[in-house]
Amino acid sequence: MMKEQQMGTVKFSVKDPLVIVWAVLIALTFASLWMGAGHNVGGMSGRLATVLVLLMAFAKAGAVARYFMEVRESVLPLRIVVAAWFGLAASATVGLYLWT
Repeated sequence: MMKEQQMGTVKFSVKDPLVIVWAVLIALTFASLWMGAGHNVGGMSGRLATVLVLLMAFAKAGAVARYFMEVRESVLPLRIVVAAWFGLAASATVGLYLWT
């Protein structure tokens, strides 16, 4: 037989790192949406805006991996590999975009 679990209220604090990361992810999503929609951001060129949107996307992916996929609590070699992969993938993506 399965035990019944009581459903309680979920408590969170704005000081909780996961809540802070979630808020940053939402802010970056809106910032990239705004920049990607062709808004003139301080006279910035479309090419620079695209690079910033790409970098925001990789920063968001890194934050998701680190905080919501528990990479930050994993062994050091895995943390290094994940950080290196995001760094190389972001560099290659931005580099190829700027090269074309």
